[in-house]
Amino acid sequence: MRLFDFLLIGLIPFTIGNSVNKSGNEISSRLDEIDLKFKSNGASLDILDDYDVILSDLEKLLSSSDFEDESNKILQKIGNTKFKHGVINLILKREKLAYSDFHSCIVTRNENNQEFFVHNGCFEKFNTLGLKLGHFNQVQDEVTKLDDTKISKLINKKIYNDAKEVLHRYKDELELLDDAIRAKNWEVCIDISNELAKIGPNDDKVIRNRVQCLLQTDTFGNKEDDGVNNFDIRAKLLSEDLNKLVNEEVTEIDLHDFVMLGEMEFFGITGIYGLQTEKILRNCLKIDNEFDGCRSLNKVNIKLNKLMKLLKDISIYYSFVYSNTDETVDGERVNDTELSAEDWKEVVSLLFDSDKKIKIKNASDRKAFATYGLDIDSLKSNFEILIELFVGFSKQIGFKDEEILSSSFLKDLFRLSKEAYYQIGEFDKYKKNQIILRSKYFKKVEQRNKSGRDIVDIARELESYLKKKKMDKAKGLLDSLPNSMKLCRLIREPQERFEQLRQQQQQQQQQQQQQQQQQQQHHHRQQHHQQQQQRPSKPFKPKNDYYKILGIGKDANADEIKKAYRQKMKENHPDKVKQQLKKEGSKELSEEEIETRVAEINNAYEILSDEEKRANYDRHGEDPNDPENTRQRQQWQQQQQQQQHYRGQGGGFQFQGFNGFDGFPGFQGFPGFNGNAQVKFGGRKAGAGRR
Repeated sequence: MRLFDFLLIGLIPFTIGNSVNKSGNEISSRLDEIDLKFKSNGASLDILDDYDVILSDLEKLLSSSDFEDESNKILQKIGNTKFKHGVINLILKREKLAYSDFHSCIVTRNENNQEFFVHNGCFEKFNTLGLKLGHFNQVQDEVTKLDDTKISKLINKKIYNDAKEVLHRYKDELELLDDAIRAKNWEVCIDISNELAKIGPNDDKVIRNRVQCLLQTDTFGNKEDDGVNNFDIRAKLLSEDLNKLVNEEVTEIDLHDFVMLGEMEFFGITGIYGLQTEKILRNCLKIDNEFDGCRSLNKVNIKLNKLMKLLKDISIYYSFVYSNTDETVDGERVNDTELSAEDWKEVVSLLFDSDKKIKIKNASDRKAFATYGLDIDSLKSNFEILIELFVGFSKQIGFKDEEILSSSFLKDLFRLSKEAYYQIGEFDKYKKNQIILRSKYFKKVEQRNKSGRDIVDIARELESYLKKKKMDKAKGLLDSLPNSMKLCRLIREPQERFEQLRQQQQQQQQQQQQQQQQQQQHHHRQQHHQQQQQRPSKPFKPKNDYYKILGIGKDANADEIKKAYRQKMKENHPDKVKQQLKKEGSKELSEEEIETRVAEINNAYEILSDEEKRANYDRHGEDPNDPENTRQRQQWQQQQQQQQHYRGQGGGFQFQGFNGFDGFPGFQGFPGFNGNAQVKFGGRKAGAGRR
């Protein structure tokens, strides 16, 4: 369904009081063309202008004394055209003008003959839009005037009754709201205001009552996020209401709303420091250039403009740093929001240098700051001025001390001061800054945020791990951080160094592993060489001649061995062997003899197809398929080990502590020997001496 078709549904049939005969065909033709244009192109100011011209011509035609409106067709066209005029204004966000259009087309009259008709669509839109804009009294008066009249009986019964029911409910809720305010039951006041806002979201009286209750209450029901404090919740709700009062079309304008919203924007209570402050003040002063509240805030804003612009940039930067999101973040966008080293130096200078403190030039300047309870001469720096301004404003509008200490503004101000010194490489000065340390709010704010580490704490911890080469600790810390924080310079740069160090460590580990592998390979080669040296070139001849079994030479390659094996297996297939023996007239072989042949062929292929087994078979006569061969080889290895042991002791024969002549008294032994003689044969030395 297209927009125009949808709108035509609103043209609910109407009732004509009487009928006459005559019409304006030329005007009707033009009206059809405009309707088609609206249907094709949609709502626009040009269409509105075209309908304005048609309405003027239709009304002139209807008021002409010599014109007869046959069947009230012109009267009907006027009502329908006004309805479409209102719908277009509604689409173009011109709600006040749309409300006026719908009001004017509820009843369309012909003054010449006192005929009229009622437009149900106009009546319905007038009621809903009127309540939304806060025109409860006007809507109620209009509906009350129609009660028990001929007109009310011509309105669609359901539409009429629904309108009366909504008005009755709205009136009851307004009375309950007044009762809650008188009883200082602020939570009930907020609940009732929320219900009223569903019907009349732009009713300025309801919104201002809700603001009053928000400033007084200490509870906000169930909070969605336990990490959000009352200050931020209250500020968010106030901001939403004040934006409606300042930016939406409301019945009555109150410039105090502009001042409060401007102050909240100035201190970043609504999100970003000073983002809309100038626009709000400009609109306020446009309405009344002499309004004190807007003039005072405007002076404060001008005096601190340079510093507040930097704080605004930091606020945007912090919206990435502390977003705690693991979603994909645009790295270039984060880089664009980061301040340069020069910017951070300027932040330090503007906050703490006494010569950068704002200058008071006249009584008007002094009065502007006094509005917030500041004695500007008693403060030494812009840092102190900002804190006292914020506290003064917050107390004026009703924030509690505990809420102020838990506010994002104070937390961010101390946090950005800390980061500014760290960013310019002068963190030691931060730790000695008496303006910060002696602030009566410093320790109180820190205590309320002690569980949450800032980016400086994290960056310093990471640098400490890298300095001590604690790579596992560094990795664990980096893995715990959200992607948004890892893209910031304070984390990004040490993370790059971490990756370089880890790559170097991995390369070193790989080199060490390669060296260990090379050493192991060298050791294995030495062992293998020693084993080969220990083996005799030919300790014994193998029983089985595998080359002969396969019918190949000792120089046969792997392919030749495989080919010979397949051929032998084919030749020695039981069926083929029997056929061949029968053909030759030879004696048949038993099943066991045939299996023995096949086993020998398999054993031959097993040894000769394996390079290592073949080498041992050729060089040393080793045959793992021959049990006797294996037994002889094991005996030979044991003999070799014993010989190696004896060689390690220095010789093949040893006589220690031997004197074979002890039984012959008086025999003193051979010259040069005694009872403790040590005789060695086969060693490097043989001899003894009397001790």
